[in-house]
Amino acid sequence: MEENKKKTYKPNDFLAPNKFVAILFYVLFIFILGAFILYLMAFIYSAIHPSVPYGEIKASFTLKTADFEGLSIDLLKANAVSQGYSNLLVYILVAAIVGFFTRDELQKDLFKFKDQKKRRLYYWFIPVTAIAFTAINYFLDLFISNYVSLSENQIQIENIFRNGGMAPMLIATIFFAPLVEELVFRKCIFSLCGEKRIVLGYFVSVVSFSLIHMITTSAPIGEWALMTVPYLVSALLLAGIYHLSGFNVYVSLIAHMCNNILAIILVFI
Repeated sequence: MEENKKKTYKPNDFLAPNKFVAILFYVLFIFILGAFILYLMAFIYSAIHPSVPYGEIKASFTLKTADFEGLSIDLLKANAVSQGYSNLLVYILVAAIVGFFTRDELQKDLFKFKDQKKRRLYYWFIPVTAIAFTAINYFLDLFISNYVSLSENQIQIENIFRNGGMAPMLIATIFFAPLVEELVFRKCIFSLCGEKRIVLGYFVSVVSFSLIHMITTSAPIGEWALMTVPYLVSALLLAGIYHLSGFNVYVSLIAHMCNNILAIILVFI
């Protein structure tokens, strides 16, 4: 019944679902358009608050978080608010585009999610895996923190939360970032690799997810490798949850959201 309703697309239909195009748009926004939106948010902030020059806000984006101690409170807030809202806007746009180009898979997974037989599995599988995922990450972070500091990515997120960018970062971190990352790093990558190359799917998913979160962190190779471990484990767990759920992106999405909620709570404990 589901197959009969499946829409067919012409080969030259550029708006047809396309996982490769979804990944390309993700990379484009994260690495190129994201910077433009960040500077735009800084310009708007400076226009609203003339006492904080645009040039100083822009310059603060190139600083390492260790250098933030010398910044004024106004500049710290400008940096955090600009980054918070640009991050939210980027993820909203990427979520819309990636969701559009993976809409067939989202619809198919939703159909499976509503299936009565599958639902019985999800009733226990989702809470168990979500709790296990967050618990493993929590204790792993505690262990790693005994040897190295937090990654630059994690420190930046905490600075944004503490200096005025909490509202947009909450929305982005809990809802839009997990949605985008599950569609790109689980749904798209595993689908493109195919079920016959499941090991390759795991490898590409885990490595790419980890590297994208560590790209802003510069440290000696040994420390950098140790900082990467939590992301590698998170990516492996999420890939495993996605795989065991029958490749249903909604299941790994819920687990991802739960983990991010816990991480946010721990920032303020």
